[in-house]
Amino acid sequence: MCNVVRLLCLLTGFCFLFGSMGGCAQEDRFEIKGAKLGISQQEFMKKLPFLKCDSPKRTALSDVECSGYSEDACPDSLPSGFSRTPRKRTADDIECLTTARENYMFAGHPAKSFHAFFYDDSLTAVFVKIKKERFDETVDALTEKYGKPSETKTGSTQKKLIVKWQRSDSHIVATQHPLKPEATITFQLNSAESEFEKREKEERRKNANNL
Repeated sequence: MCNVVRLLCLLTGFCFLFGSMGGCAQEDRFEIKGAKLGISQQEFMKKLPFLKCDSPKRTALSDVECSGYSEDACPDSLPSGFSRTPRKRTADDIECLTTARENYMFAGHPAKSFHAFFYDDSLTAVFVKIKKERFDETVDALTEKYGKPSETKTGSTQKKLIVKWQRSDSHIVATQHPLKPEATITFQLNSAESEFEKREKEERRKNANNL
């Protein structure tokens, strides 16, 4: 069925008519480390089991957030107390650090963190923090996988660089700010913003009723 839809898209140019057709639309969605946008939390955790999930304080942001930081993936190599002399790394330390490096690998280098957000048990967005100096390499890797960016622009604030890849119902945005030590790569469903606005409006209404 999806092949028929794609053929109709090519022949007629009216691809937007089929953008919401479940499985067909999902095949067009971006993915991160094998986790495609729109999958369930259970499916997502099979791909990135090293992340920890919790309910955020604000449901407007998401129903569930799964996150992890590469620097916190392994026990501190420094002993407790006032001494700052590093203890000798054990075999377990080395194994943990090796596993963490593999888990957080993104575009050839370990990412600093992953943050995944779910609305109604559907992966809505993933934010990846990387070192600023890895930004160009990461953009090159994304271009190699997904083709030429749909848009590249410089933001009005301190010459912020924004590179975007767009598909029918999802997008990737790579953002680099010259004054920040980290760059951000965002994988997101196009519907996420409108869902957030709807939930935020409802949240404000409830807060007003509590006055």
